[in-house]
Amino acid sequence: RFKSSLWTNQQWFLKRQHWSCDDDDDNDLAGIFHSIHSYRRKPYELNHSIDSLIHFSNASKLTLIENDIESSGRSIININSFIPLIQVTHLVIRDAYFTISQLIQLLRFSLNIQSLTLIDMVLMDKYTLSIEQIYQIRSISKTSKVTELSIQDDCSLSYLHFFVDLCSRLQRSKVVAVESQVKSIVQFLLSGKVPNLFWLCLGKFTYEKSKQIQTMIDHDKLIFDYNITDHYTGIYLWW
Repeated sequence: RFKSSLWTNQQWFLKRQHWSCDDDDDNDLAGIFHSIHSYRRKPYELNHSIDSLIHFSNASKLTLIENDIESSGRSIININSFIPLIQVTHLVIRDAYFTISQLIQLLRFSLNIQSLTLIDMVLMDKYTLSIEQIYQIRSISKTSKVTELSIQDDCSLSYLHFFVDLCSRLQRSKVVAVESQVKSIVQFLLSGKVPNLFWLCLGKFTYEKSKQIQTMIDHDKLIFDYNITDHYTGIYLWW
């Protein structure tokens, strides 16, 4: 999506699907351009190497779907060559095979991300970080501008710790918690260890579960003067 008035006034946006052609000797890139506005839709297919002069300097939202980004950062550099990641403020990742290592590499180039959405990522298995990655996370955390985090599939407490460390200025979060760890996750998020957080959605909750959570919050005195509402998408708290 683009921020200039030419695009926003006409309600236009441009979508580009990109992948590497690793079978080719010259590692060409291929992709599909979609130039879309409210009256028509017309795709453009690109079957040859991407011209390095193609450059979308006003792109502000990037969605990665079943991408082939490598931990080495090669594909990230390819993306950065035509969509400057420093300009991106909204990042959406929809990929079941996207790893923590890939996310760390991507965020190193995307220093102005304000909203991060993760869909289909597996966030329950154990993971290990190298010493280098730990230093990279600390560096990202110091400059992170992420204030909104949405995790739309089951997330464990250990992964949530990781994201809170990564997004040091987090204010709003939507999380689907692993059912067996719901209590621990709520206690962590409302413990004061996420000092800027003031809005929370816990997805896929039943009415009975929301009442249990409210009882726990009041009993443990986790937060005061808060509002809670139940919705078919989950329970919402703000304070």
